[in-house]
Amino acid sequence: YKVDGKAVLGRPKGTKGTKLEVRTLFITCLEHHLNDLIEAVEEAGVEVQDIIASPIAASLVTLTKQQKVAGCMLANIGAETVSIAVFENNIPISLEVLPIGSTDITNDIALGLKIPLEEAEQVKVGAITSATYPRKKLEEIIVARLSDIFELIEVHLKKINRNGLLPAGIVITGGGSGIGTIEDLARVALKLPSRIASIHFKEIKIVLVIQQKLNGSSTQIIASFSNQYCSFAHFLAKFWRQNGRWCFFYYFLM
Repeated sequence: YKVDGKAVLGRPKGTKGTKLEVRTLFITCLEHHLNDLIEAVEEAGVEVQDIIASPIAASLVTLTKQQKVAGCMLANIGAETVSIAVFENNIPISLEVLPIGSTDITNDIALGLKIPLEEAEQVKVGAITSATYPRKKLEEIIVARLSDIFELIEVHLKKINRNGLLPAGIVITGGGSGIGTIEDLARVALKLPSRIASIHFKEIKIVLVIQQKLNGSSTQIIASFSNQYCSFAHFLAKFWRQNGRWCFFYYFLM
């Protein structure tokens, strides 16, 4: 926020002035796609209470508050798309979905090595390390497509004036993050610190809401777990087996 051209730390409520400016992030999507997703979930018997963009949701369990305050990017390399979210001062300042994904790498490997798609996928993630595949050619194929992905990311960072200016660097998640050389390639291509995402359960508070429909009434039991994910998973599995009720839970930072 800015009041009369001066930046306001926090919310401007109660501040006096004649001109209020605000920079905000609007996240949009195709309405019919969203409606189809909601319909599919509700047909499974789950009530949708709120909607959140996937990169923002992923950041709750893959990024620390320190990283988001300093400035970082979360890149989710999926099969068909790469979704990126940029954070600064603990708020998302940009979100973008790029029309490229790890399936493109699989297709390139299948064409380049003349092998089936299923086998190409295994080769991509290193599950098959047979000497029958020319290692140099395989690396060239993977590096070429990853370079395309990081080039698009760099273009987006330049667009928002954050290229090379994120102290906490890029955090990579998604199916494509399993490619062995991706961390080093990201570091070189973007000139930023790079690492593969890990789940930060110690910084997550888990709120479990269990709805029991008994004689038309409903009760909600809320249980909080700050550190012991294993205990939470055990509790949830045990409750599900014994009660057979609908269960759902939310993750959020403490």
